[in-house]
Amino acid sequence: MKVCAKCGAQMKDDAKFCPVCGTQCMDGAGQTNSNPYQNSNPYQNSYQNSNPYQNPNQGGGYYQPSNPTNGFAIASLVLGICTFIFGWFILDIPGILAIIFGIVGMRQCTQKNMNGKGMAIAGLVLGIIASAIYFIIIIAAMSAWNSLWSFSYSFY
Repeated sequence: MKVCAKCGAQMKDDAKFCPVCGTQCMDGAGQTNSNPYQNSNPYQNSYQNSNPYQNPNQGGGYYQPSNPTNGFAIASLVLGICTFIFGWFILDIPGILAIIFGIVGMRQCTQKNMNGKGMAIAGLVLGIIASAIYFIIIIAAMSAWNSLWSFSYSFY
């Protein structure tokens, strides 16, 4: 039995290529076997050259992942949505945070070339609209309370 010089695998004496690594075998005198198909081994490097990150749309280049999404933009959108749901119960704190995070997220998306600028704008707009509605309701409630008390004092 012969032994492959490259990987050490055992093979038959009449083998021309190693069945494990696919290299051409040496004969007893240390010379390579004469083979007209020296570089056409179909089993050589079949799985070694596959790259899961290679972009199939471009010829040969590596796939580069897109830019990361900004965390402030995501937080702004989530807080802007949450302001409509329960911002009225916790003194519009999520609306104010949505406005602040939206501004910071838009600036960071522009400066650092990150994704998420649309989410930051949406969170900013939702925060502004919800906060405006909240403050209009507070002012209307305070004026109604004030007119109620001024009406009750007018009878005395």
